[in-house]
Amino acid sequence: MPLDTGIAGAIADSSDKDTFQFKTPPKYRDWIEITLENRSTTLVPRIELYNADKSDMGGTAASTAGANVKHTFVALPDTVYYVQVAPVCCGGSSGAYSLSVKPLKAYDAYEPNDDIRHAAAIGLGKTVDANIMDAGDTDFYQFKTSKGGNVLVSVTNRSTTLVPDIAVFDADKSRVGGTPASTPGADHRYSFPSQPNAMYYVQISPVCCGGSSGAYSLAVTEQ
Repeated sequence: MPLDTGIAGAIADSSDKDTFQFKTPPKYRDWIEITLENRSTTLVPRIELYNADKSDMGGTAASTAGANVKHTFVALPDTVYYVQVAPVCCGGSSGAYSLSVKPLKAYDAYEPNDDIRHAAAIGLGKTVDANIMDAGDTDFYQFKTSKGGNVLVSVTNRSTTLVPDIAVFDADKSRVGGTPASTPGADHRYSFPSQPNAMYYVQISPVCCGGSSGAYSLAVTEQ
């Protein structure tokens, strides 16, 4: 099925199921919203999602006949997924519906920068506005020092949910240090000694096992 386009379907009886496949856009991880608009007063629908290997990724069910249903998830780019529409188990319902799949374009302007090989270049003293979409998201940036000395990495939290973790790597991509925050919504800073005219990488990610997400601003300055 195409993205951003509603398609019509119908569940004939309690044993009927409709299965569709769609492919996510290239390049970006993104939140995907699957919407079922109920065109009947009788159908109690359930949306079930499957990955490219046809493994069940969970779903969302209505609790009322005639109700609409939405299901959102973070998808890999350029990947096939399957969505199945069925009546809620044991409900025996039927009816017409419209189904659509919409990428929400929740990624920031510096994506894709989910690994150190694709780190986004930033300038010293410049402010970067970005976000951690979900617990599986991480952002890498690269910058070059001028005079050397202490470098301050500052994360200003623009959410009440993100618990940011800062990690710093040298030009050889070896970790040189870092520190996690401990409170959702807290700002965070990390300082380290640097060499002059040297390349470094900084990684911003949600604290391990915290599952947090949210918007932030990043600035890297020489002290």
